[in-house]
Amino acid sequence: MKVFWILLLPGLFQSIDVYSQEVQKHNNQKDVAHQSIGTLRSMTIAAHDMPEMIEFYTEVYNVEFSEKIINEFTLFEGKWLGYNLLVCPAEFAQNTAQQTRHQLDISVTDFDAFIEKVEQFGGSLLGEVIIQEGVRSVGIHDPDKNSMIIIESLN
Repeated sequence: MKVFWILLLPGLFQSIDVYSQEVQKHNNQKDVAHQSIGTLRSMTIAAHDMPEMIEFYTEVYNVEFSEKIINEFTLFEGKWLGYNLLVCPAEFAQNTAQQTRHQLDISVTDFDAFIEKVEQFGGSLLGEVIIQEGVRSVGIHDPDKNSMIIIESLN
């Protein structure tokens, strides 16, 4: 078993444990298969506009935050989609990025109500809603321009 530690944001000790296990060769000298399993433990968002981001995630995703002070910076911790979420000032994370480098796909049960909340609390849509193969989806931005795909099964 191999364990890899991945630093999600400079200056923060958030990690994802990932291990890889080789599977024995089968008959006829087949290639070695790899099985990779990971566990997302938490997620950190480095925010440029803390009040707007906290309001967005509180109102749109129903996150209940608690404040945490580290080195005179106020950070916010809560549960988001079942995972630990930390929202911190971009300066604290030494993050100067103006656009995200990740994309999340999130399933919702009430697409229209969710999109209404996104727009009401400072988020925006990225293009038109797409309906294809029994799924309705649209890209969104949160107030800091982190992108997500919102998906609802029509079946």
